[in-house]
Amino acid sequence: ATVDESGVVIDPTLPKSRGKRDLTWWRLAMITFVFTCSGPGGLEQVVIAGGPLMAVLGIFVVPIVYVMPQIYVVSEMGAMMPTSAGNVVWVHRAFGRFAGFYNAWIFAITNMVDMAGYPVLFGDYIVSTYHSEASKMMQVGYRLIGLAVSVVISMLSTKDVSNFATVGSVVVCAFIVVVFVASTPHIEPKNWFGTVDSIDYSLLGSSLLWIFT
Repeated sequence: ATVDESGVVIDPTLPKSRGKRDLTWWRLAMITFVFTCSGPGGLEQVVIAGGPLMAVLGIFVVPIVYVMPQIYVVSEMGAMMPTSAGNVVWVHRAFGRFAGFYNAWIFAITNMVDMAGYPVLFGDYIVSTYHSEASKMMQVGYRLIGLAVSVVISMLSTKDVSNFATVGSVVVCAFIVVVFVASTPHIEPKNWFGTVDSIDYSLLGSSLLWIFT
């Protein structure tokens, strides 16, 4: 492997991109939004675990001390090694084949466990919002529907996935704006400083990290 004048690693063993990339910066931003927070969902657990004050502090602190460093690392490494394999290649080149293999498996298992929660979350939102009297089988059905839709979308091209992400992001953000405007007259700043008697730090920390990653 060699490094050119701009600092990009030239390595014939790196996986190559096939064809022209369909992602513009806007499409990439929409996919990033969907794959990270996708809206305020999950903040309920943060407020329950630590109260409004801890939730507000967490929303401001976590992106700065936890998310921003990851963004800088990904930006630098992605520019040095322009490949879609991401951290799998980075770890492989830095620590060898075994570490790269181990990292790839851990990455796959982590994503499998993480993604498994979203159909459940989808079904729970449907049940709590529209069908509170749903039976256990009906709840499972809602979750399977959410899973099936996700599988179909994931089988499409990157451009089509970004289109779905754009539509979903617009709908979510529009809903947030409407709710914010409607609730503004009822905002009481004194409530922002409330805390709970016993802060559940494990739930608070894990929920905040889950929201932003």
